[in-house]
Amino acid sequence: MIGLTDFITEASWADTFLIWFVIVDDAYTAVEAHYGAWRQRGPEPEFSDSEVITVALIVETYFHGHEALGLAFLRQYHPDLFPKLLPPGQFNQRRREF
Repeated sequence: MIGLTDFITEASWADTFLIWFVIVDDAYTAVEAHYGAWRQRGPEPEFSDSEVITVALIVETYFHGHEALGLAFLRQYHPDLFPKLLPPGQFNQRRREF
C-alpha cells in the first residue's frame, strides 16, 4: 500500500515543481482577476510573480528557507524549469514584495 509520503520519493523534482507552478499561477491569475493587478507600475518582469512565489515555496519547503542553496540547486539541476531565475539579491527583493 502506498502512503501519503511515498509520493515525495516517487515523483520527480521537475514534476513536483511543475505542478506547484501550475497551481500557483492559476491561483495568482484568479486573485488578480478578482482584485486587480498587483503590479501598478513598470513593465512586466521577465521572471513572473508566479515564478517568484513558486521558487519561494520550493526554497521554504525543501531547503528550509536557505535561499542561496535553493537557488543554486535550481540553477544546477533544473535550469530548464526557471530559465530566467534571478540572482540571489534580486530574488530576495522580489520575494519580500509579497
